[in-house]
Amino acid sequence: MAGLPSSAVARSVTVHKLGRIGYGRSQWLQRALAAEVRTGRRGDTLLLLEHPPVFTLGRLQSSADNVVASAADIAAAGATVHQSERGGNVTFHGPGQLVAYPLLDLSRFRKSVHWYVSALEQTLIQAAAEFGLEARRGGKEETGVWVDDRKLAAIGVSVSRWVTTCARFRTPPAARNPRPSAMHPCNKA
Repeated sequence: MAGLPSSAVARSVTVHKLGRIGYGRSQWLQRALAAEVRTGRRGDTLLLLEHPPVFTLGRLQSSADNVVASAADIAAAGATVHQSERGGNVTFHGPGQLVAYPLLDLSRFRKSVHWYVSALEQTLIQAAAEFGLEARRGGKEETGVWVDDRKLAAIGVSVSRWVTTCARFRTPPAARNPRPSAMHPCNKA
């Protein structure tokens, strides 16, 4: 990850490419693997996957209020709603989006959530550059990583005892998802 101490850059991360799996199953897997990372039985791990259509609610009290579609409309669109362990607002995940869940022990790097989010942003900006995209951090009212006025990646973070979970970043939703009319997007998500 960009911004990491040179000793940390050489550290390996085990990557699991999981394909499409349900949100509930991915959360169970994150909790199980994070417990192993926390106790030192597992090294740093990265889960790469996509979800079936799902709205995830952050811990922000108003996140449920920002899902404006009825439960019947959400079900008819083939989507579900789940409470997440991360902070923030409501987010849509669906087919065609890459979702990455880094499970890292920050005590091996730096015990700073702000530093961690900044390192994620910088890593995504550098990855975009590899594809010829000029990306930037969000401005005052924008979170995530942006290319011009379009969000390239949203970032949501949860850290417990310095082990990251629910630290997902995702590509924007595919055009055929139910999100635009089903929720009030946060920060132009």
